[in-house]
Amino acid sequence: DYKNGFGFFSFADGAAPATKSAVKETVVFPNSSFYNSGGSTNGLRSGDTLKLGTFLAGTNIGFFVASNGFSSSTGLTTVPTGGPPGGDWIFYTLKNLNSESDASLRAHTVLLYDVATSQVVLGMEDILRTNSGCDHDFNDILFTVYSVPADAIDTGDLVEIPDPGDDDGDGVLDENDDYPE
Repeated sequence: DYKNGFGFFSFADGAAPATKSAVKETVVFPNSSFYNSGGSTNGLRSGDTLKLGTFLAGTNIGFFVASNGFSSSTGLTTVPTGGPPGGDWIFYTLKNLNSESDASLRAHTVLLYDVATSQVVLGMEDILRTNSGCDHDFNDILFTVYSVPADAIDTGDLVEIPDPGDDDGDGVLDENDDYPE
């Protein structure tokens, strides 16, 4: 239902921002709604790709979602209270920047590593996790992230997406495939 803004920020190794005011956001998609949803026929489609830029070694990239922060008349607002009523609805991949009073609910990101494609799957929750309407599914914004070279992203702590069991890559799982190889 939300028209979410989405973007990134960068910081050097050992210099993660400690407060939201220290973050310099770059908006990537003012309205990250899927095609024909969120009030836009110009929305994103599966497979849309955007290059964020070239970054020096030692640069860290974080992401943010401005929950329901897009308006077709005013664009994206990144004012902390610009989302739904009830507080700060801009959420970051760095937990310490999120505003939940319960520290165990400050995570708004799930990161998974796809070994087959050398890509990171990024899923974000777009609602205050202490809100009774939060479903905690982390699928309100879904993107894949990759770099060239692939090992520029440290994936050591990420959970790997399980192999689906499709050895010949035809889209039919081996267990259902008459000719799995």
